[in-house]
Amino acid sequence: MSQQDAEKVLSDDFAALQLWMADAARQNDPLQFVLGFSLVASPEEFAIRIKEEAEKPPEPELSLHMDLPPGAKTRRVPGGTESGKLVTLRGLWLAIDALPERAVANLYDAAVGNAHAENRSEQTVSFGPVAGQKLITRCEAWNGKFKSVAYRLTVPGGYVTASISAIGKKVDKSNWDESPFEACFQSLRVESKLPMTLS
Repeated sequence: MSQQDAEKVLSDDFAALQLWMADAARQNDPLQFVLGFSLVASPEEFAIRIKEEAEKPPEPELSLHMDLPPGAKTRRVPGGTESGKLVTLRGLWLAIDALPERAVANLYDAAVGNAHAENRSEQTVSFGPVAGQKLITRCEAWNGKFKSVAYRLTVPGGYVTASISAIGKKVDKSNWDESPFEACFQSLRVESKLPMTLS
């Protein structure tokens, strides 16, 4: 629709929403969030923003590929995509995901920032064509000592974030070996494709 028609529709919608939300029974309704938007931007600004978003090229869909260690199993993640995997192996859980470079960097930096300096060690790692940073954290919680490992990796075709932790009861949560997973990291690759669009 034209800019003018879009502004009229948005203006009418915001007016109807304000009337509907004025009912005392709706004071905690999640639509208060939308109402807040209508108070800080005009219908004209909304129409321009919606048009800009609609005209943006679609983000590519990422698909992560990796050989698994012997005995490992892939778990389904509800609502998950091909960009991520949850892999279990003898009480260890690997969560691995292909994401844009900035997102991978942010997740890794957050892991570094959340670990006290005395509890963490960082190193540069290389697994064939795959390279990046590895963070090992050793801490103590209410249920005892534990170890966790996080990665920020550049792989053929993209970027990957990964973390390994011990979940099973039969594994020493403070002293376990991540090398079976690392032995497969050289097989990591990311493929991207544009999502199918409806025409």
